[in-house]
Amino acid sequence: MTLRAAPQSGLAQGSGNNTLSGNFTASDLQGPLEGKSIGDFVKTIDDGKIVISVSTSPSHKVKFTARSM
Repeated sequence: MTLRAAPQSGLAQGSGNNTLSGNFTASDLQGPLEGKSIGDFVKTIDDGKIVISVSTSPSHKVKFTARSM
């Protein structure tokens, strides 16, 4: 599922060179979480079912499993 696909112009660079940040709301959730709450999204993270994939170009991709803190 794609949670959010955003052009770089929709993201803000953080204080470090390797940090980007952005916001999303429940209305941005897609796939199995469409129509669900942010709480449902957090539970899915807690259950280890969210994998984050960030592509900076077609040949550069980073993937990791999200965990709540």
